[in-house]
Amino acid sequence: MKLDTFKPLRNLVLVHIEEVKVGGLILPNTDAVPYNEATVIKVGTGSYLADGKLLPMPVKEGDKVMIPSVIKKGVLPIKFDGDDKEYHLIADKDIQAVIS
Repeated sequence: MKLDTFKPLRNLVLVHIEEVKVGGLILPNTDAVPYNEATVIKVGTGSYLADGKLLPMPVKEGDKVMIPSVIKKGVLPIKFDGDDKEYHLIADKDIQAVIS
């Protein structure tokens, strides 16, 4: 599977979680690090409300976002052909903030 052919559905967001660095050290994903910063790679179309209206996505490709560390623990990593990065598919509701 290739990244350029991957399209999340509904309210799903494909993110690349950044390594948390403190003073040049890379911290492992533990409870000591309550959140992770991630880059939004791809977004779904959004969710439909009961009245049929489309609720647009709260983030766009390229946004830097904050997600709880527990999200990474509960989501399987996704690898794409020809890319050594690890990605995660999460729900938009799991994004806590956009970092400017």
